[in-house]
Amino acid sequence: MRKILIVDDEASIRITLAAFLRDDGYEADVAEDVPHAQKHLSRTDYDVVVSDIVLPRVSGVSLMQQLQETAPDIPVILMTGEPTVETAVEAVRAGACDYLTKPVNKLSILRAVANAIRIRDLEDDKHRLEIENQRYQANLEELVNQRTQELENAHKKLVRQERLNALAQMASGIAHDFNNVLMPITGWSEMLLADLDILDDREDARGILEAIRTAGNDARHIVRRLRQVYKEEEIDYELLQLVTVVETAISLTTPKWKEEMNAKGRSIEMEMDCGQAPDIKGNATELREALTNLIFNAVDAMPEGGVITFRARCEDATTVVLEVADTGLGMDEKGRQRCMEPFFTTKGTEGTGLGLSMVHGIMQRHGGELEIESQSGVGTIIRMRFPVPSGNDFKIDKPEKELKQLPAMRVLVIDDEARARNLIAKFLKTDGHSVELAGGGQEGLDVFHHDEFDLVITDRAMPAMSGDEVAKEISRAKPGTPIIMLTGFGDIMKDHGKLPTGVNRVMTKPVTLTELRHFMALVISGTS
Repeated sequence: MRKILIVDDEASIRITLAAFLRDDGYEADVAEDVPHAQKHLSRTDYDVVVSDIVLPRVSGVSLMQQLQETAPDIPVILMTGEPTVETAVEAVRAGACDYLTKPVNKLSILRAVANAIRIRDLEDDKHRLEIENQRYQANLEELVNQRTQELENAHKKLVRQERLNALAQMASGIAHDFNNVLMPITGWSEMLLADLDILDDREDARGILEAIRTAGNDARHIVRRLRQVYKEEEIDYELLQLVTVVETAISLTTPKWKEEMNAKGRSIEMEMDCGQAPDIKGNATELREALTNLIFNAVDAMPEGGVITFRARCEDATTVVLEVADTGLGMDEKGRQRCMEPFFTTKGTEGTGLGLSMVHGIMQRHGGELEIESQSGVGTIIRMRFPVPSGNDFKIDKPEKELKQLPAMRVLVIDDEARARNLIAKFLKTDGHSVELAGGGQEGLDVFHHDEFDLVITDRAMPAMSGDEVAKEISRAKPGTPIIMLTGFGDIMKDHGKLPTGVNRVMTKPVTLTELRHFMALVISGTS
């Protein structure tokens, strides 16, 4: 039986991953930090080590480096809840066999462990062949060398493929897109803080706040796209006006192409000719992501300034074309042919090589095509071809039944993250509710036992006492108390049908005021 060691300071993750592995026939041990892991390693010969990167005192990368000296044949799989392209590349370069992004589902951990074991078996086969070569080199040298070379090639190919898959999955899911959507959030926020007089112009301030909110909602969709790793999920489409999508993308990227470039003494102009284009079937968030990538690429390609032009037209009765053209440096033919490959970049260390591959993926999901025309010293034209939708080719979501405003209530909010609980308190007080706050599970129970509350809103993952335990204790002490669980794992819980004892509804962070009002009304009214 293959033996796996799991190292993570979060008990729930250790228990869950161990259960996944044992259920598939592995023998799994767990450790909460590096010292405990070292004790296990001193007693047992493990086939694979799965470790979180961020651990108390000593990191998972340090543990991996120690193993490379003491037990170099043990493959290490690293995990993290805060992925970036830089940490992924650093982990792989340091020698990690694979790289997983939390939350890790069963399929991902089983696939990663199985691949790691295959890689180790290949190494063992290679070692055995080397021994055979020494023993029989007099008459079998040519045959052994040939088989060793075959195994080395297979090993290198497997390692390269798995590392690229891990990097591509992580980068395309979170880090690259987040860098883009954070640009308008941080950029517009800095502008407001630097010049508070902007707030005196209500229309200008409203536009900035709308841009920040749109970027924040796009970030929510990026996180929720991770569900596609463990759940086959359809993308929501609707009829979209291309001109509106383009205008929003231009507005969201203003801090980059206008403010940042103006500060450097360079001017970027935006021109549009999209008025006659018909509506398309699409997902607004993904198309904004695609255009954001193209705008950023165009700005980077025009270090001395220039013009970015958007043109939309009907190519024929079945196709709508959106062109994004710049007057930048352009690409040679080799660069043009490779520019959509993941991690290929012409920007050196400043580029991730993910922008155009992301745009290509978005166009494929929209049933469209991406065409690139570029010439060195002249500029680049990106053509996005969309199919013209038929009348029955999209769905329109029916608006939810409007719920009446709730009467003022007394609400207990329990969350170990101060920013989260303070925001929820602001939401509640805006609607006239009275709010008590608690920074942890036990503190929340103490407050609950000494007062009367109409509703409890609790986080799930909290130190010492989880939200599950809080809800169970509250339902035991005062049955019928409405409880909403607000957690970053809400989508995962819903997908797996998990509803902890005593909890009426599960909500996914981040939450908007409208969503909170809606769920509160459902819980108070007893609507399922």
